Amino acid sequence: MASETLRAPGRSLGEWLREITQEGLTGKLVVQRADGDRALYFVGGELYLSPEHPAFAAANAWVEESEPPAEDEAGEGETPVDAPPPPFKQLAGPILSLTAGSDEHDCTFESGAGQIPLDLAGPMPTRQLIMEFAVFGVDEPELLRRLGGDRVSMMARSGIEEAMGEVQLEPGEGFLLSRLDTPATVSELVSQLDLGREQVLRSLCRLHAVGLIVPAEQLGGA
Repeated sequence: MASETLRAPGRSLGEWLREITQEGLTGKLVVQRADGDRALYFVGGELYLSPEHPAFAAANAWVEESEPPAEDEAGEGETPVDAPPPPFKQLAGPILSLTAGSDEHDCTFESGAGQIPLDLAGPMPTRQLIMEFAVFGVDEPELLRRLGGDRVSMMARSGIEEAMGEVQLEPGEGFLLSRLDTPATVSELVSQLDLGREQVLRSLCRLHAVGLIVPAEQLGGA
């Protein structure tokens, strides 16, 4: 994707993140805001934050606490154990609140490794953030619109185990994925699952945002 300024109605920052991640791009995304431009950096489609970003401290904490201990930090004869990462909400909250993921934005993407400074924090859990952007500040009618309506048939993609390892699913989403081994319409899922209509729509939007589920017609499903 060449460097461009996009002023298209309905284009959200979450959609920018999704495209950059899917294409594995490297460069700088400049988000134009009323209180000043905000730069987000990407290396191979993964998000990094600069010291100027208000969420930089939270990003550094995420990276440091997510790294497994070094071998010399483990006890003698012990095997280092991966420590659980810090709660995702501690990182996502500041980023989402600062960027207003459900709003339209004017953005410029400047591609190339020359755009990347050396003092960045990352990588961030980019796909997890994309899932959050997909539902951040969105009401039930908009969730349904983003899915394409009640009659759209959804299905889980094959070979999603590796992708699932990169995200933390909310309660019920794993079961929803297993239910979508075979196609089902949005209305069928709402009526069959005891999760509440809005929660089903929210989960479907989150899963669809990172490609874990897609419209069945894309996979040749019924």
